[in-house]
Order: sequence, then C-alpha cells, then structure tokens
Amino acid sequence: MDLATEKACGVPPVAALHYRRSGAALFIALSFLSLFSLLGVTYIRYMSLELEDGKRLIYKTQARHYAIAGLESAEGYLFDKIQQGTLPDPDRAFSYRVYRGAAGNAKKGPTVIDTHVAEANTNITAMDEKAWHTYFNNALPWPEGEKVYCLVSESTIRRADRVEMRVLGKYAVESVVLVDEQGCQTLSYRTLKPE
Repeated sequence: MDLATEKACGVPPVAALHYRRSGAALFIALSFLSLFSLLGVTYIRYMSLELEDGKRLIYKTQARHYAIAGLESAEGYLFDKIQQGTLPDPDRAFSYRVYRGAAGNAKKGPTVIDTHVAEANTNITAMDEKAWHTYFNNALPWPEGEKVYCLVSESTIRRADRVEMRVLGKYAVESVVLVDEQGCQTLSYRTLKPE
C-alpha cells in the first residue's frame, strides 16, 4: 500500500509497516522449520550408522571368540589323535551355535539364534626345526624330541538371508603348541588377518 491509500483507508502508518513485514516472519519460520527438519534427519541417519557399527563390532568380537574356540577344539583333537597314535587331519572344521542374550529376562539365559552359524576352520601343521627358527626368529631353542604344531583358526559368522548366507564377522588366530603326554601347551599366540 502506498501512503495515499493508507490515509484513505484510515490505516495508521505503523500498522501498515507491520503488514509489510508479516511475510518476513513466515519466511523465517519456514527457514527454521527446514533447518530443524534437516538436523533431525541427519541425527537419525547418524544414529543408524552408529547402530550398524556397534553390531559390526559385536560380530567381530564374537568371531574372535569362535576363532579361539576353534584353536582350543583343535588342541583337544590333536591331543586325542596323538594319544591314539595316529596322525591328525591337517584341515578340520568345527561348527558352533550362535547365542544372544534373552531380551528382558536375564534369568532365562542366552538363546540360540537359529538363522546364524559360526564355523572355525583350523589348519594343523607339524613344525620342524627350520620352521621353528623361522617362526621365532631364532629367539627360542628347538625343543628336541617334542612334537610341535602350528594351528591356524579362521572363524566366520554367517546369517541366512533370503538367498544366501551373509558373512557378519571374520577373525583369524594362530598358535604354536607343544604336545606331550600331559596335554597341549601353547607357546605362541597371535592374531592374523582373515582371508
């Protein structure tokens, strides 16, 4: 409105100024609404990524425990074979159930996840004196007359999807064990990169 129209309509000049600025308030309100909507969507996306990262870390930790369980199962298998006087198979697979905590009921204990499977594939290799010195970089003397083996365990946790088994976590560990009549003694232990 121009000044002549304002005087003819009887609108005071201050109120006319107010009418001109009401569009700016709407624009500012819509700008803030857009800004906070964008911040909300960004926060939700960030939290979903954090949740995925947390799940990945849990599966990696579980895979580590299954790899260690594979080493321990291989040690028991190796000791049994040596007690029987037979040679162990060089490759051995061990399967384990995957568990999760019971939701809302700590007394119930862990429950089996039927759609998940954990496998630890182990490789058992007898070590000779040359392999021993290479492995330990000539730091330890060769144990004469003892049976020494290198055990490698690679674990994988898989979940059944619609068509295939999806890999959730992988881990690999290696140990050198000395086997005698008493059992297996772990001499070395290290983490490997899973293939």
